[in-house]
Amino acid sequence: MKKCFILTTLLLSTLSICEAIVLKNHTEKTVFAGIYYVEANIFGKSKGPAQRISSAITLAPHTKTLLDRPDYAFCCNREIIFSVNKQDVSVTIEKEKYKTLPTIDAGWAHGNKFHIAYDDTLLQGYDYIDWKIYHVTSLFDTFIDSIIAQHSQHSYAQTAATSFPDSSIPIAEKTFVTERKKIVKAKLEDLLQMPIENEYIPCIGVCMSGGGMRAAMAALGLFEGLNQINMLDTLTYACGLSGSTWFLSQYVYAGLPLGSYHGLFLDALCVPHFFSISSVTDMLWKKYAFGQQMSIVDLYGVYLANTFFHHLPNENDRQKITLSELGAHALPEKMPYPLFTAGETNEAFHWTTFSPHMCSCETLKMNCPPWAFGRTFVNGTSTNFAPEQSLGFMMGIWGSALSGSLEEMLATQAHLLDEWLYNSLQGVLSVTGLDDIRFATIKMHNPMYQVDHTPYKKKKDLIFVDAGYEYNLPIMPLVQNERKADVIFILDASANALEIPVEMQKAENHLRSIGIALPKFEYELFGKQQIVIMHDTQNPQAPLLIYVAAVQNDTYSTTFDPKTAIPETYPTTRFLYEREDVEQFAGLLKHNIAENKERIYAAIKEHIMLKTELVV
Repeated sequence: MKKCFILTTLLLSTLSICEAIVLKNHTEKTVFAGIYYVEANIFGKSKGPAQRISSAITLAPHTKTLLDRPDYAFCCNREIIFSVNKQDVSVTIEKEKYKTLPTIDAGWAHGNKFHIAYDDTLLQGYDYIDWKIYHVTSLFDTFIDSIIAQHSQHSYAQTAATSFPDSSIPIAEKTFVTERKKIVKAKLEDLLQMPIENEYIPCIGVCMSGGGMRAAMAALGLFEGLNQINMLDTLTYACGLSGSTWFLSQYVYAGLPLGSYHGLFLDALCVPHFFSISSVTDMLWKKYAFGQQMSIVDLYGVYLANTFFHHLPNENDRQKITLSELGAHALPEKMPYPLFTAGETNEAFHWTTFSPHMCSCETLKMNCPPWAFGRTFVNGTSTNFAPEQSLGFMMGIWGSALSGSLEEMLATQAHLLDEWLYNSLQGVLSVTGLDDIRFATIKMHNPMYQVDHTPYKKKKDLIFVDAGYEYNLPIMPLVQNERKADVIFILDASANALEIPVEMQKAENHLRSIGIALPKFEYELFGKQQIVIMHDTQNPQAPLLIYVAAVQNDTYSTTFDPKTAIPETYPTTRFLYEREDVEQFAGLLKHNIAENKERIYAAIKEHIMLKTELVV
């Protein structure tokens, strides 16, 4: 009996304490308030009118007051009504007026501490739980605001970007090409021992395939081979896809002679490069703050930046390098103009080209400066000032093997599978509806959103994948727009390049289907000749194609057979190598090019003479 009395006393004392409520004004303004009975419907929802049952309360800025909670009343809710206008808290408030005023439910279930504060520009009321949530949210908002402020200190922080439906190349690229042309002319005249008029200086480009780190080391071998036969300075463009973009990004940013660059590249592939979790979280918070999609590609990009820019001592600096920044490193007197590729796949595949001065897609009528890629756009103008994506993230987009659908991934392995097994797996994916699933979807805001006369006017986002899922050779940027390369070195480091040149066949079929003039492709020579030269002497509009692959060469090594080494030692999924493995693979390509120097010279000379309508 004594215990029951004590418990009852404690309960009653607790209830009596709860009848005393506190109201606090957190604003910079004087607030007027009162406690009201508000008529409610049978479901307990307040509908008004309201009758004040306390005296009018005046709360100075940042002050609080103690009030008595009124007793429960049938079909009425107990509410605090407040306003910065004293006349709003009259004794009686009609139903329509009541609907316009801020209120706080002051019933017992809402605690005994109530708060008034601004949410943006609106005066709001909070009970105990709401205030805790508001406080946490405010702290989070403050945190996000600090991130936005931190990442708003960049060159284009106050510059609105413009996207436009134009397929012409940017002025900066044209200026580069004009200056590069002078170097190309002098070098070719010296190599070929012939004068070349300005209008007949060939535009020579290199097209480098994907294939992970294998493609990157193949690109090194190609550049070193061209350098050995003194042709590196004859290149106007270098275009990469997937793994070769990693080599090209590092090469351009480093700006070193190939001899000095070689060691830097080896350290990227042959030394583990660990990154801190802070690099990842900083990247993800930045994207969250600016409303951008996050995916596994962000993590991938942090890894790639840390690997290929390892020579920068500060890890954070590696993550801050941007694509547009490459423009200051890509100098016409030092290197060809760099181009990178990806595919947009919302409804169909669209080749998309990325350069230090423009992100463009001819079929989508899209042109957007790289420093604004990822911002939100409406009617061709950016609506925020988000910082530029990191170059590491862009390298992740260009080389994201996981961005393909299950159907696309299966297609890349078709040459390794029995036909019956391949067709069966394809059927299973189709029937189950799993064929379109992507593990690493890369969504970016559409720069052409609501831009008239563009195919994706109504789409807010673009979806990007590794362009190798269309075909593994980025020839398109070199033959479209105003570039129209006259001579193209095609480096194929695809896993199947030495068996059946599937990627070359797919590229040929597509290019011919859109009206691109091409020479005859002699596929019986692919995988047998170290260098396959394809030239149409009857059509000067067709480019000269020089196909390069890692074909075995006994004059280089009688024991190194790339056909068996690629699946065993150089699989696309391998990211860390021994130095001798890299040297051996890149060295083979370098050797093959050097051994065919005279054939290459003769073919280019013949093509120039054909263009000038001279008889060879």
